[in-house]
Amino acid sequence: MGEFKKLLDKYNGKDFHFDSIQVMSAGDRDPDSDSVTGMSATKMRQAAVKGDFLTFKRGLPSSLREIDAKRLMNDVRVGLKLDNIKESVNNKINTTREKYFQGLIFNVGDTVESIIGEQFEVVKRGTNNILCKDTDGNIHNKWIYEIHEVNDAR
Repeated sequence: MGEFKKLLDKYNGKDFHFDSIQVMSAGDRDPDSDSVTGMSATKMRQAAVKGDFLTFKRGLPSSLREIDAKRLMNDVRVGLKLDNIKESVNNKINTTREKYFQGLIFNVGDTVESIIGEQFEVVKRGTNNILCKDTDGNIHNKWIYEIHEVNDAR
């Protein structure tokens, strides 16, 4: 701590101007610990190099938002001449919707069944819905997740 105080006093009044400078310890470090007491700037840089966000985040204040912590880790990586880490978006694939768009299910003329057991004939395909008619000839609009094909093994 004495080295920090000496260095700060050396530049006070030249590069910056403070009325007084007080250096305080943040507490003892345990370099062998996996908790925050073992965290150091070196360990944080190593975590940034490895792309280990969870380890990097342990060295940051808990009040820091996750998005800001990720930005900070990427800033450290850029400072170390490394590429940013980009997150991929994992979209769940809805197989019913995919089959529908491929024209594999719910085609005009197919018989479909609602979730309450009513049967309909598909008369028109929409974007995420179908128009279908019941046995009396009445037209109904059904969302594709509300129906299944009669020959569908559910």
